[in-house]
Order: sequence, then C-alpha cells, then structure tokens
Amino acid sequence: MCGIAGYIKISSAELDTVKVLNDASKSIQHRGPDATGFGIWAKGQGIEINNHTSADFATKSPDVAFIHKRLAIIDTSTNGDQPIKSQDNRYLLIQNGEIYNYIELREELKKLGHVFHTESDTEVLLKSYIQWNCNAFERFIGMFAVAILDTESNEIILARDFFGIKPLFYTQTNNNFFFGSEIKSLLKFPGVRNKPNLSSVRDYLSLGLVNHNQDSFYASIKSINPGHYLKINLNTPQNVQIYKYYNRQTAKLTTKEISFQDAAQHLRKLFLESVQLHMRSDVPYGAALSGGVDSSAITAAMRIIGGSKANLQTFTYSTKNTTFDEESYADIMIQRAKTTSHKITLKPQNLLADLDKILHTQDEPFGSTSIYAQYKVFEEANNAGIKVILGGQGADEILAGYRSYYTAAVAGLIKSGQIVKALNLTHSLSKQGKVSLSNFLFRVITRLCPPVISKEIHRIYAETGINSTISWKWFEDNGVIGEYTDLPGTAKSLHQALEGDLSYFNLPGLLRYEDRNSMAHSLESRVPFVTPTIVDFVSSLPDEYLIDKNGQDKAVFRAAMRSLVPDEILDRTDKIGFQTPETDWFREITPWIRQTLKSDYFQDLPFFKTKDVKQCWQSFEEGHIEFPRSIWRWVNLAKWAEMNGLHFNE
Repeated sequence: MCGIAGYIKISSAELDTVKVLNDASKSIQHRGPDATGFGIWAKGQGIEINNHTSADFATKSPDVAFIHKRLAIIDTSTNGDQPIKSQDNRYLLIQNGEIYNYIELREELKKLGHVFHTESDTEVLLKSYIQWNCNAFERFIGMFAVAILDTESNEIILARDFFGIKPLFYTQTNNNFFFGSEIKSLLKFPGVRNKPNLSSVRDYLSLGLVNHNQDSFYASIKSINPGHYLKINLNTPQNVQIYKYYNRQTAKLTTKEISFQDAAQHLRKLFLESVQLHMRSDVPYGAALSGGVDSSAITAAMRIIGGSKANLQTFTYSTKNTTFDEESYADIMIQRAKTTSHKITLKPQNLLADLDKILHTQDEPFGSTSIYAQYKVFEEANNAGIKVILGGQGADEILAGYRSYYTAAVAGLIKSGQIVKALNLTHSLSKQGKVSLSNFLFRVITRLCPPVISKEIHRIYAETGINSTISWKWFEDNGVIGEYTDLPGTAKSLHQALEGDLSYFNLPGLLRYEDRNSMAHSLESRVPFVTPTIVDFVSSLPDEYLIDKNGQDKAVFRAAMRSLVPDEILDRTDKIGFQTPETDWFREITPWIRQTLKSDYFQDLPFFKTKDVKQCWQSFEEGHIEFPRSIWRWVNLAKWAEMNGLHFNE
C-alpha cells in the first residue's frame, strides 16, 4: 500500500523537475511514510532510480518521471522499495496496493524461467507483466494502481484493479500528462486547472451522488475506471488509449444447477480462502468490527485462520446508548473470537475539530458523517501499531444487504411474471415491519415505469422540497442539465440494482472513502469481499438466494456463516454500520453551520437561493424539521470549495 504519482512530457517546455517531484511527493507523504523513491527516463538515455532525493539525477529534463511513497507491508526491507526496474533496464514500475496471490504467481513464473531477487509482491507484478503483458492484470488477486514504462516500445501503461479499490487519477495539459493516487498531488503539478466540475457538483447537490466513474469534482481531473488500463505511446503522448481488461462472469445459474445449500458451502469456501489471502502480511494486522454480519464474519474467519494463539485486534465505533449503537453485537463477536478490543466513542465537538482535516483527506465532498466515524476507527488502529486492517466493505453491494434492494427484487419478480411471489415477498416484508407499504409500493412502481416517467419522478424528488433552495436554472445556463436516468432507483431487477451499485454508485464512493481514510493514517485497508471470484460467483446465483421468500437479505451468506458467526448476529434484521447520530450532532454544532451558511464565500455561491437557505436552516433550528441531509451537502460542498480556492463564476 503506497502512493504513486508521475508525469509524461508532451511538449518540449521545460519543467523544474526537482520542485515538481518534491511538491507532489510531499503531498502524499501520509500514503507512504516508510520510503521515498523517484525514477526518471529520457529518450536515448537509461533509467535512473533514486530512493533518497529527486535532485540526484544525471538527466535534468526527463521525458518520464515516477514518484513512489512506500508503506512497507510485504518484504519490509529496502529490497521492496520502489520504483523497481527490470534487469535489462527495459521496464520501470511503481505500484500502489498489494497482490495477495504473489506467492503462487512467483512459483509459476519461476517455472517459466524468471529469477527473483526480493520477496516483494512488486517484483512479482513486474515479472508478470514482462511474461504476460496486460493479460497479467487478470491473473492478480488484489488491489492495485500501477504505472509501467516500457522503454523499448516507448509506451506507458496505467492500470487500476478490478473494482477500483486503489485510486488512480490523471489529467492532461498542453505540455504534460500527469497521474497520481490523489487529486491533491495532481493539483501540485504546474498547469493543472483548479476548476470545479459543475456536472459532479449538480449531481451531488440534487441526488447526493459522489461517484462519476471517470469524472471527479474537478473539471480537468479524471479517474481511470476500475478494470481498465490506459496506454500512452510516448511518440504521441497527447493521444490516450483506454482498454477494459476485466469483464464480469455473470452467467445465470438455476436452482437445478446448484442448490442453495451447495451455493452456501461453496461461498463459505471462497470467503475463507479470500480472507486467508488478505491476511498475508509481514506487519501487524487487525479487523474493523462493527457488530454486523460482514465484519463479524471477517473477524471469525481471521480467528480460525490465524489460530487460537494469534493476537487478533479489533476496532469498533460505539455511539453509546443510542439507536445506532451496535456495541452489544460487537461484544458478542469479541467474546467469541477472543480478540483484543479497541473501542472509540465520538462527540460532535470531535467532528468540528477534525472537519477541515477530513475534508482535506477526502479531496472531494462526501455524503455523511459516517465517513468521520470510519476515519477515527482507522486512526485508533494506527495508534495501536496496526498497519493492515480487514473490513467488510462491498458485502452489501454484492449480497443485497440494503433495504433498497427489496423494491428491486419485487420489481424483478413482477417484470418476469412471478406475481404471486412478488405479492408474498411484499406481504412478508410488510408484516416484519421492514418496509412501509405505501412508500414501498410507490418505489416498486417507479422502478417499473417507462424511462420517461421514471425520469420525471426522480427530477421532482431531486429538485423540489428542500432542494428548491438551489437554482437549477443556473446550472442549465452553464450547460449542465440533470439527466435523472439510470439512477440507483431505476433498476428493474435485483441483479441490475446490484450491478449498478457495484460498478457505478455505492461501492466506488465507499471505496474512495475507505482508501483516503485509511491512508490518512498510513494504514492499509483490505476488503476480502471485493474479489472477482466472490463477485462473479454471487452474481451468478438466483435472486432468491440473496433475498429469500421471507425477505431475509444476504440469505446465502448467512447460511454460509452458520457455526462460524454467532446466531445472534446472523439473525439480525437491522443494519447500522458506522452510522452516527447526525441530528443530535448537528444540533450541537449549529454555530459552525450557521457561520458557514452566513459566510461571504457561501453567500457568493451562485447556485444557492440564500433567502430560502436561511428559511430552511431556521426551520431546523426551531425544531420544525429533522436535520436534512441536504444541508450537510451544502456546507460540505462550500467548505471543500473554499479550502481549495474554487470559483464558480469564472
């Protein structure tokens, strides 16, 4: 786990190489405090690597420069430092992430004649690329963002893992192509425009969306899509080619092809194998334990795999006697797995004290204060000497763990003509109090509506009510119109909804939060659920294996975890996670919110109707309404823009 950055020269314009490399390196120091490395190359000259300073190069004006900040996890000796080059000086490589199956790949490569000089997964990655070129990416089990220079073919490859666990941004000016693990490093490069992406801002304000695949909240900065790589020919570096290397294997199975029990047994096997691979580390590791099904399953698996004598440490966020508190469930798992438990509690004053810090950490606006709870859990893990932490991110999007998936499941049954099953499932959900029937049926109908009607429903939801305080016409006048198509609530089946959240909506945003929050504390966060093997298998299962006829979500996984995880946890019907008591928190920090809303910067934002904003906030202060999530988005966006010197009237 590390941080990477670099540039490719497009024109002959000179760069102050030393300053550029140092500035970008310092901006991501938190991602890799254990070692710093630089690598450069100019046409007609050899590769140069320096692991100490950016000033010690014979070449003063390179065509390509790589920056690496190392968090040492596997082979913690200096042998694992990066950049790394091939023995014949043809290839130069930097990576951020881990290849968990590096041991198996190394043995395979040895049989093919490759000789290894380190115990690092990075050398395995390099020699995998030498052997299989871009086909190597499909062989990896892990998370990675990688840059590879091939001096013979004059090409650079930038690749990102299957699901985008590790970030990789890029931007292009008239003179240079820049890339990096975080937006803040790109903003350090000369010529990169610090301009907001109005489309991203609009979708955030209207729908709370924080992920736009390639688009970021900055107009000039894009993200490489998960499961893709870029190829840049250094003879024509202004032309970027994009390729997709990962295609989901989601062929439908039927109950005749695999029974529910066989599916549960196979999923259990895949899960335990994944956790075992994710535990590979030469430094101390632990688990983020909320008390939910997913994090409890990971904790249980880690205890089984690590053995009874291993010092398994868990980290839990507690809201102490609120409706959001899961501490009692976490305690059940702590007792069962006999872990060394660390718990944190937070007060609204903590959020206020750290708000600027977390906004800086995230680089872009975020959706809720649960992000802060995760941030503090990772901080506690770092304070305890942990460098690797496993968590349950992605399980809900893979296994249908959110209640919003109920409407998708019922819509899918209706669409496929299974009306009786749809009615029975709806009745079961209503009887258990999991859904409000009128609202539930409305959302089912919305999913089944023709696109033109569904679009209008979502437009009304997004632009009226409290959101009427925003001037949507200002966005239209600036060329940005809300599309309101292909949104999370428009999927017409369960698998379609899961695919959308996995690839476009929920998971990419959650992985962004997880990466920035963990790396802010020089901590490697691993997500054992998010592997092609698990995702492809679960995606192939019938819908009723995920949400059964009684409305039990994650049905096949709960069955898979019987005897590993206590029944009290597996039989839970609620879902909490790192939720924070936001309404109470925001009542406590109303002076700060009031100050932000009254600030000159906020008043000058052209898309807010400041009079309506004032009235809305006054309604909350007077206790007439609960704290609307929209207000959080307003102040979050305003503080992010102000901190980064963004202007919307240019």
